[in-house]
Amino acid sequence: MGQLAERIAELMRGYGLDPAARQGELQAFASIERSDPKAAQERFHEWKRALAAQRRSALLTQLRAFDLVGGLPTHDTRGWPLKEIESDIRELTRSLGHARDIAAAIMEEREARGRLRERALATEAPLAAVTLDALRALAEEAERRRRAALREASVEVRVAAARRRAAKLALPVDVPPTAHLSADQANATLATVERKLSDIESLVEAHDAVVAPLRDRAVRAWRASSEKALLHEAQALLDARDVAGLRALAPRATTLREEAAREASKAARARKSGKAPPERERGVGDTMDGYG
Repeated sequence: MGQLAERIAELMRGYGLDPAARQGELQAFASIERSDPKAAQERFHEWKRALAAQRRSALLTQLRAFDLVGGLPTHDTRGWPLKEIESDIRELTRSLGHARDIAAAIMEEREARGRLRERALATEAPLAAVTLDALRALAEEAERRRRAALREASVEVRVAAARRRAAKLALPVDVPPTAHLSADQANATLATVERKLSDIESLVEAHDAVVAPLRDRAVRAWRASSEKALLHEAQALLDARDVAGLRALAPRATTLREEAAREASKAARARKSGKAPPERERGVGDTMDGYG
């Protein structure tokens, strides 16, 4: 295709049209462009104006689908200069973007309000239809309402998450009511609660790291006194909220399990070979146990 035909095709794409749907017209135009450049130039401007008018009409049709958009101009562009149509296209494109933002914000606000169970959000007057020049301000108001609703909903989500975390812990952590607080106050309160939860979770995790190796049956059979001493020490550190102490105690519990496993393995080999089990195989205190 010639240069003008390519420009028409590019213009179609810019307006959201598919040049392939009008391939025959483009090829005919390209033929005119080769045989009669002057006629092609005139046809180019006619086609360009027709496409612009079509695009403007399509934008107006889309805008009419939004209830909050009022005072739309007519589709008729007879007698309009091309530059005026193109300027109107740019304005209508911006207005369509605002209208879509408003519709999306209203939907998100409605959904966020629907998720509220404990917190209250004041009901505001419905947004009223406005003309194109006021759509930007209306979009800003719709966005403000959307954010307010999402902020309240996020507080409830945060409260529920804190309660679930607290319910999983053996140690009590209070999650105070926040429904009477503003969103900012509630978030500040929850930040304090979440720090406490993290501290307790770290404490419980460190305690479990000590207790887990001691649950091995071999420990009870071969290191009973040491097991009892370590459990007592771990409980004392737990009561004292000493995470560092519990973390330092964990390697001793692991070592104890490893020693007990070795002793159990020796006893198993001795029984398999028919030899008497080691003298240390007793179900009670072990005088040879350095931890006892």
